[in-house]
Amino acid sequence: MNKWMHQNKPLVIAHRGSSVNAPENTMSAYRRAIEAKADMLEADINISKDGILVMAHDYKLGRTIKADGLISDYTLAELREMDAGSLFHPDFAGERIPTCEDTFLLVKEAGIQVCFEIKGGETDRAVVIAEKLMGLFKKYDAFEWASISTYFPEAAARARQIAPQLMITRERLPDDAPFDLMDAITQARELDSPVLLVDFSTVNAEDVQGLHAAEIAVWSWSPVTEEDGLRAIEIGSDGIIGDDPALIRRLVDAKV
Repeated sequence: MNKWMHQNKPLVIAHRGSSVNAPENTMSAYRRAIEAKADMLEADINISKDGILVMAHDYKLGRTIKADGLISDYTLAELREMDAGSLFHPDFAGERIPTCEDTFLLVKEAGIQVCFEIKGGETDRAVVIAEKLMGLFKKYDAFEWASISTYFPEAAARARQIAPQLMITRERLPDDAPFDLMDAITQARELDSPVLLVDFSTVNAEDVQGLHAAEIAVWSWSPVTEEDGLRAIEIGSDGIIGDDPALIRRLVDAKV
């Protein structure tokens, strides 16, 4: 039996932290997710010019961080000077970009789980991120409480080569394509992934049942409204990756 199948009480997974009320992928967002009693953080990784893993969804600057260019154009010291909060709200002006190691320390202290999504913008950079990330997994003995996901299967395969015990959650690709059960099962099995990540709007209860029959758990992303959250629960999701973990926590607890 796949231990990640939790449809009776799906995991509450905070998408980029509690990104509805704090700047995504910042320590403020991660702490608010912990306060909301999320079971897990979903957190995105890029890499600096000097090879340090940092927390950010986009490999390009400008959408959430006040700067231009690529994250990989700047050293960690330069990135630490950037404002990662005021574009979200002036109250967060001066919020800094966390390192991946900052996040490991926070998660370990909080005693929750984390799924690190390897970004990078291109395959070669994603592979380097995967290699460095496995070093941190080993440093913090994190294999029991941390996993990875990525849109770059080559990076996931490289991480598994370094750490055979690693839990990989497979992103269904293309993520917006009509759902095909056999293709989805194939994608999960290519990386021996016990979990498939899907856009909740692309699947229904029958699709999820088909994956469960193949012993594959389903984490669905990213419901925003209460109606969306209820649908993600009702289709049988084993984990729900939401921007508002407090909302998802309330909906999940009310259903139990």
